[in-house]
Amino acid sequence: MHDIYTPKPKEIIFAEKVVREIDTKKAMGIGVFTVDGKMIDIAFYDGAKRTLALAKASGVYKGEL
Repeated sequence: MHDIYTPKPKEIIFAEKVVREIDTKKAMGIGVFTVDGKMIDIAFYDGAKRTLALAKASGVYKGEL
């Protein structure tokens, strides 16, 4: 019924990678880097966190991020 709003496993995995990498790189003073061949910066953080929040609300993500 609400499948359209539920992030897919691939999207969840990518969002986890983005959040972890941004947290790590930010601490190192690095602002731009790649994740799975895509250029990433801090602007991706909120979207990745939103993806994880939707996944949690949908019951398909039990991770700690």
